[in-house]
Amino acid sequence: MGEKRCWEATGNECEHPYVKVYLICDGRRLKKRKTTTKKSTLNPVYNEAIIFDIPPENVEQVSLSIMVMDYDRVGHNEVIGVCRAGPDAEGLGQGHWNEMLAYPRKPITHWHALGEWPGRAASFESQGSCPSPKPPPTP
Repeated sequence: MGEKRCWEATGNECEHPYVKVYLICDGRRLKKRKTTTKKSTLNPVYNEAIIFDIPPENVEQVSLSIMVMDYDRVGHNEVIGVCRAGPDAEGLGQGHWNEMLAYPRKPITHWHALGEWPGRAASFESQGSCPSPKPPPTP
């Protein structure tokens, strides 16, 4: 996932961007990964793999929330934009997910348009439950 229009997304300069990827199940964040921070750039390129091990029986219950952030040493890290990949995502997010499932363990890259961040409560509220994405114990 790359982010090309940092200035256009926020109207501000975002000089130290990085990407956070959350594994989401029923609105709950189960795991988090993030890229390195790209210093002093408005056009970052990430050549990094983000890997989550998900058992096949849990694949239809999870999705990925991808957030481009602007690092701020002093205060609050600003959300520049978000996109989603998973079985319930729309458009390219669902297509990317299906391609990742078709070719497990193979890097699959796509450019995604960033949307506005609606706020934490709107995106992660849920009363559902999801088993932890761990492989079953071996006998």
